[in-house]
Amino acid sequence: MRNLATLLLILLAFLVATWLRFESLQLPPGYMLALLTGLLLASTIMPATGAFREDLRQDLFRKSRRLVAGWATVVLALVFLAALLKVSANYSRIWFGTWVVVGFALLITSQLVEHAWRVRRRRRT
Repeated sequence: MRNLATLLLILLAFLVATWLRFESLQLPPGYMLALLTGLLLASTIMPATGAFREDLRQDLFRKSRRLVAGWATVVLALVFLAALLKVSANYSRIWFGTWVVVGFALLITSQLVEHAWRVRRRRRT
């Protein structure tokens, strides 16, 4: 379930970045491919970094660090693929930077909310 929620947050960050950059949700050519590639990379890389591990004994800092490491690895993989395929000029750097920052903010916020919810639930029992 955590995996799906993270992918939905990355999708939301993509839509926010698209709206902020282009003032529309109508995607320029190739941007859907960037989204699908990002989601595919996130669904494979982030579990490998332990971003979805449900270990209640781990503190918030350690969980957040794994989540940030996963997102950073996805971002670096996207940059590497764009450079390797020589398509980086096809994408707005402002849009990409916004996607990265909004994605980071949403992922960290979700981590904080989830942690607060778990702490509160633990205290009630």
